[in-house]
Amino acid sequence: MTPTRSTCALLVLGAGALLASCSAGATAARAEQQAEREEAKEAQLAALEVAAAGGDLAAQMELGSMYYDGRIVAEDRGKAAVWYRAAADQGLAEAYYSLGVLLERGEGVPQDPEGAVRAYRVAAEAGVAEAQTNLGLMALRGEGMAADKDEAFRWLSAAADHGVAEAQFVLGSMVADGRGTAPDAAAAATLYEEA
Repeated sequence: MTPTRSTCALLVLGAGALLASCSAGATAARAEQQAEREEAKEAQLAALEVAAAGGDLAAQMELGSMYYDGRIVAEDRGKAAVWYRAAADQGLAEAYYSLGVLLERGEGVPQDPEGAVRAYRVAAEAGVAEAQTNLGLMALRGEGMAADKDEAFRWLSAAADHGVAEAQFVLGSMVADGRGTAPDAAAAATLYEEA
């Protein structure tokens, strides 16, 4: 038996309705999965905030980083500063460094070069190479403190020893020009190569 045109049309319409129904079902399933992910994200964020408010250093740093980078939550440098300051208040050197960055740039907090120097100094003395670099650069430029080539040389040397390329490069130029130390072209070339 050969199907008639009307039977074929009904079959095509039925297949189209079936495909539309499947597509609508898949869209609904994706929307439901997205809603479940959003709920899980909100629950994770709430738990992290509770832990951070309770003094958990790892949670404070994680929240600070999340708000700084805009990961998982909307970027909010002010909230990042709150959590970095909370961790710094507990003595975490990395938090002092992160807080120093915000203070130096005036992101989420009023720009405060002197406060940045204080924060960087705590982190630098604890061995945070990035803080040593930033403190050395601020000493070199005289930002947040009086310009001090000797202090700049000391902190940039410490950071260069940790392999920080920016510190190695700036230190190379200081050594080449004799700023904070005696001029030494060979040592400057070595620093440039390391950078």
